[in-house]
Order: sequence, then C-alpha cells, then structure tokens
Amino acid sequence: MIWAYDFPSSAVGGSMSMNRNVGAVTNRGVEINLTSHLIANKDWDLHLSFNLAHNKNKVTKLVAEGATQTAMEGVIVQGSSNQVLAEGYPMGAFLGYAHNGIIQSWDRVNELNAYAQELGQDYYNGNELKPGNLELVDKDGNGKIETYDRVIIGSPDPDVYGGFTADVRYKRFSLFANFGYQIGGQKLYNKAIQNLPGQLCGLIDYGLDDRWSPENPNATLPALYIGEGVPSFTDLELFDASFFRLQEVRLTYDLPLGKVVKGQVYLAATNLFTITSYPGTDPATVSTSSNYGGNYETSTYPGFRSLSVGIKFNL
Repeated sequence: MIWAYDFPSSAVGGSMSMNRNVGAVTNRGVEINLTSHLIANKDWDLHLSFNLAHNKNKVTKLVAEGATQTAMEGVIVQGSSNQVLAEGYPMGAFLGYAHNGIIQSWDRVNELNAYAQELGQDYYNGNELKPGNLELVDKDGNGKIETYDRVIIGSPDPDVYGGFTADVRYKRFSLFANFGYQIGGQKLYNKAIQNLPGQLCGLIDYGLDDRWSPENPNATLPALYIGEGVPSFTDLELFDASFFRLQEVRLTYDLPLGKVVKGQVYLAATNLFTITSYPGTDPATVSTSSNYGGNYETSTYPGFRSLSVGIKFNL
C-alpha cells in the first residue's frame, strides 16, 4: 500500500514527504453481470443488462512509525484527518468522537466536570460546555476530551453498487437508458452541524428545525450558538450515500435515406435525476486528491445535467 508519508523535520533539510509502502490491504468481492436479448424481430428489439458488485477491503498491516494516537488500544492508525488508515478497518474509515447524545441540563454539565476533577482535570470538555452541546465520550478514561479519544465511527464502503441498461427499438425509433445505483456506504457532509459565525455570513444549511433548545429537547442536532466553534466530528455528520440515478437517456430516429447514406436524429440527456437521502450536492463524488477515502463533500455544485439535440450522417 503506497502512501505519501511525511517524515519528521530534520536540522539539515527540514520536513519532507515521499511515497512509501506503509502497509498491506486485502480486497475481496464478487461481481455479477447479466445480459439478455429478450426480443429480436423485424419491428422490435429489447436488450437488458444488469451489473452488481460487492467489494470489501481491509487494512491488515500498517507501519507503527508516526502512528496517530487514539483510544483504540492495539490498533495502529495512520493519518490525522477525518478519514484514516486503521488496522482491521476499511481504507478511509472515519475517525471521530463517540457521543452520548445532547447535554440536557446544567446539572449534567456539573456532573461531567466533577468527574473530570476527580481525575485531576480542570474541565471535562473545556470551560464553555453548556446544555445543548454534545456529550462526547471520554474513551481513554483520563477525565477530559482530547484528540486521543477518537475512534472509528463509520465506513465509506458501500454494500453493493452497479448499474443496469435498457435498449429498446421499435422500427426506426430507439430508446437507450443507463441507470446507476449504490446501496450503503457513508459520506461526510461537514455542513450538517456547523454553527452560526459571529458575522452571520455564509449561511448554508443549519438544520434549524432539528436543533436542540429547552423547548425542543428531543432534537437530533446540538444547539445553535452564534460565534461558537464547529462541534467536533461525530457520526452526526455521516450520512447514508445510497442513491439511484438516471445517468443517461437517448432517443434516436433512423432517417430513411437509403442504403449508401445513413442518418439519425437524436435527443440525449445526462444526469436527469438522482434519488437519495444524502443532504449534500452529490452522494457519488469523491476527492481525487485524497491519499485514501475522499468520501466527503467536495463541491458546492452538483453534477451537471446536459441536454443535447442533433443529427448525424454516416457515409
């Protein structure tokens, strides 16, 4: 497994990065392709194809040098961002904080700080913890929340993915459709629980109808506090990336021009619709610049939709 590895700084040449074999990964999967020509006669043709793939990868070995410290004892983790390499997990597994829901009262805040002080800490999670914040889990048991408390909280790997096509002809008319789908897998949408900046600009999507407040204690998302920093990364920012998409459709008509010259009029479209519960712009896009994973929101624009009309001749 080749990865761009950052070496420690030296007094002579400073820091440097180079490609290095950092470990091993296994891939196991199965792919099924089905094709059928259901109808074939003078007036009608019907051709269908279906593809289904299932693939699971697992990091089986990593170098310990430069490993990221986490709360997962005995698990070597490389990488410090939201997606990492971790022994025993898929490539690009999500590294974040476990949580026990939303803090409902000042009594609970005081209980957490008392627990921290019993272990020699000043505060459980900073001195600004208040009702409406997430109650992050102290995984390493030292009495305070820090980066060492992070654990693997999700996987980008889908259960199955693939596509199917339908190609039907009636006399001179032909219709072709190409569909794609994915079932399972998670993607990071980091705008899910951002807070309002002090200057109230860049407003996008703050889930206002599902934010905690004393009047809405059963909300899914933490309270919205103006000027407060973005909450730590938890599974509240991970969403099911399943989708069903009409990727391409094309309608053609063969012009009756004779045996020598052939012509065709066509109407074609791409990316006509996508059915998904993912809240971002596109559940299928990934970052191509990432060493691994890249399953996070990469653009403020969805995949483009095109519509074309034309005529072509073949001699």
